[in-house]
Amino acid sequence: GALQISRPHLGIFTAEKGLLAGDVTFQDPTCYVSRAAQGASGTSIGEAMLEDDKCIQVSEKAKWVLVVEKDTVFQHLLHSGLLQRHPLILITGRGYPDILTRRFLQKLQRIAPRLPQLYLGDFDPDGVAIYLLYLTSC
Repeated sequence: GALQISRPHLGIFTAEKGLLAGDVTFQDPTCYVSRAAQGASGTSIGEAMLEDDKCIQVSEKAKWVLVVEKDTVFQHLLHSGLLQRHPLILITGRGYPDILTRRFLQKLQRIAPRLPQLYLGDFDPDGVAIYLLYLTSC
């Protein structure tokens, strides 16, 4: 930003809106290690995941990132066993994505550039606008 200071240093924190699941492991500053696929409904994308590139480890098995527009589609894919059949990372911003979800995708692109990022959303004005928001952010 214009001040050259990150949001957390200003005391501004964003709400956790986005979810992820799949072949990614992260470690927060308190040394808690979690595998995103363990969550029954996904893991919230939080500030701690974005602090350091070393805190996120993408499995070598992961072949791609699937970003879905709607939470209901995310939950359906998660519960259908998609992650057991296909090595991928599943992400949703639950509609229009928040800044944490977009920054997480930027980080994934930086630390795992081998993974193509695919978008699954509605083909209507809002779905296209959401796709373009992701496209310009990553």
